[in-house]
Amino acid sequence: MNRLVRAELYRFRHTGRYFWYVVIGTFIVAAIPFLSCIDLLDQDLGTLLGRNIDGVDVGGQMAADASILLALMMLPPIIAVFSGQLYNKGKLGYYEIMTGNSPSRIIFSKVFTDGLIYTALVSIALLTFYIYIGLANGLGGIENAAGKVILEVILIAQMSIVSVMIMMATRKPGVAGLLAYFRFIIFDSMVIPFLIWAAGKMELPKLAQFFGYRSMMNKMQLILHGSIDTNIVLQTVFGFIGEFILWYVIIYCGMKKKKFN
Repeated sequence: MNRLVRAELYRFRHTGRYFWYVVIGTFIVAAIPFLSCIDLLDQDLGTLLGRNIDGVDVGGQMAADASILLALMMLPPIIAVFSGQLYNKGKLGYYEIMTGNSPSRIIFSKVFTDGLIYTALVSIALLTFYIYIGLANGLGGIENAAGKVILEVILIAQMSIVSVMIMMATRKPGVAGLLAYFRFIIFDSMVIPFLIWAAGKMELPKLAQFFGYRSMMNKMQLILHGSIDTNIVLQTVFGFIGEFILWYVIIYCGMKKKKFN
């Protein structure tokens, strides 16, 4: 396991220009909220994320929601494609399997390296602005700020790790990028609303609520703008665990069936 982790770290460091794309992209995304809210940098966090000041929209909430949409639209495909670059090089990309390592060791070594690295980078990109505002100007009445940050990091980890696992399931970077895009944008913006509508038509409010919590976008916005309760905590934690298990089983079965040529 330790040897596989070191191999994955070596692979990540030697992805050439892709490594620098990731680093530069992290700083660009982190800078976007500062630039879009440059006239609001003296506001506290509660005001910034509120709808208006004296009836005038401050734009902070829209900027936050736009950042979430941009992240879910762009980052999962990028993570999937960048994480799977070695699979473009024929059998070289499958050295873990071909040297007799167990599927579970391969999966967890990839999750512990690429998954956690991208989680850290995306967390920096998406949360730096709001953490800065909170520390510099105060929370402005926002409760459970630390809990909100933790839950957002869990969702970011789910997005990052699942994107890596999608790549491992397909072992084709281009296909993985498309599938990650479908999972985090098309599924959230088209499939989930349809399922909520269908449940509403059948007068099943609890089922509609269940489908609503399956949307990564919905949960990110609820945590950012709403209050923290037991329900959202459980939906966040167990949603991550459930999806991790789903992709783990898919990857494991594919490797056991020797589907890596």
